[in-house]
Order: sequence, then C-alpha cells, then structure tokens
Amino acid sequence: MIDFDIARAWHKIFALHIEFVIDGIEKTSLDPRVVRDDAACNLGKWIFGSGARYARRPEYADLVESHIRFHYAASAILEEHLAGRAGNQSSSFRAASDAVLASIDALASTMIKAPRPAGRETAAGRKNDEDQPAWQESMRIGMKLIDEQHEELLSWIGKLNDAPTAAITSKSFVDSISAVKKLETLHFETEEIFMQRLGLPHEQVQEHVNAHGELLKELVQVELDAGNGIRKTAAEVHRGIKDHVLSHIARHDMPLSRHIANPH
Repeated sequence: MIDFDIARAWHKIFALHIEFVIDGIEKTSLDPRVVRDDAACNLGKWIFGSGARYARRPEYADLVESHIRFHYAASAILEEHLAGRAGNQSSSFRAASDAVLASIDALASTMIKAPRPAGRETAAGRKNDEDQPAWQESMRIGMKLIDEQHEELLSWIGKLNDAPTAAITSKSFVDSISAVKKLETLHFETEEIFMQRLGLPHEQVQEHVNAHGELLKELVQVELDAGNGIRKTAAEVHRGIKDHVLSHIARHDMPLSRHIANPH
C-alpha cells in the first residue's frame, strides 16, 4: 500500500506549506492562480500518472473531485491572506484537506487484500512481536504532521521483519525497504522545512540534516546489498534500521519539542 502512504504524505506536505504561509511562518509567496492547478502538485501528478491505473474505480473519481476542491480552497485562502482577510477561509480549507485524505483512504481500502489465514507461518519464520519498532506516545514532539510521519515510518520499518528468516533479496523485503526509503525521504523533507521555519541555528539544522543523510545512506546500502546478492536475513537488517531510527528520534527529533513549545 506504499502508493497510498506516499500520496498521503505528499498531500500533507503541500497543505503544510499553505498553512505556514497563512500563519506567517512561510515567507515564500505563493501565487493563488498556480496553486489552483490540481495537476501540478506531487499528488496531482500521481493521480493523473501512475495512480490512473485505479481510474475505473468510483473512489478514484471521488479523489479527483476532492483534490480539485482542495486546490480551489487553497487558492481561496491564499487570496484572502493576500487581501488581509486571514481566517475567513480556514475552516473550508481544512475541511477540503481532510476530504482529500478521506478519499485516498477510501481508494486504498478497495485495494486491501484478504488477511492471510492463521497458522501458516512456521515457528522459525514467525515475527518476534517484542522486536518490532513500536510507536510510543512519549515520542511525540508536538508537531502533528511529524508525529504522524514518525508513527507511519515505524510501522513500515516493522514490516521489514514480516518474514525474519527471508533473504534481503526476496521481493517482499525489497519492496518494503523501497517503501521505507521513500517515506523517510518525504519525512526528512518535512522536518527540514519545519526546522528552518522555527529559525533554528544553522549549525543545529545542518547536524540534523547530516543525520538524515546517514539514515538514507544506510537504506541505500541495504538496497545495494540486496542487488549484489549479499546473504543477510530480513531480521538482521530490520534490527539495525530500527535501532538507528529510534536513536535518531530520541537524539535529534524529540529535542525539537522545546522549540515548538517556545518558538522564536
């Protein structure tokens, strides 16, 4: 279901940019006429690109319509903001944004396969639930989108260990590691934008960005190892990635909560 996870992330990042402009955090000007184009953003390109393979489903048509409505709402709130009438369109904008997410979820739900029957997994291949990267409420930093992305990312990292004894060359593992890398890339984009908007010192931002680079480098190396036929199991790789990500959240992300509570 990575298609839909990425689609959600694209939409949330775009909506975040609009909110930053309205709240006076984002100084970059956005042209309402450009924003009105629903085919120009990343989600729009997906809808009319690879996502068009779902075009025969009625939920796809609903997504197209709700996405168009969102872009008109985004354009309207920007026009209000530029005219000095901030807040008049806020509720409509947020409702339109939520409607897009609901449409993505509705389309995604039509693609969910039946659950795998219980009892078909051997003891050797069974996941150790205690070894899964579990989202904890204590990890929240107070920025809704980042917290949501952390939770989603940890969920996908957990899927790397769905078949612990499987080789990293297996299709299911290769697909999962690709999904984790895509989600991490989008998450890092969100965090880096957010840190800049907080006005954090350049050195602190750069250290955080470098840490992001190390995490991505690790995922790229796993993909290279799989491509080269390196003999590693899913459990081995999962453990290393899980520990690295949890360490990153604790060391680099959670301290951001202080700046959120006391913005510059």
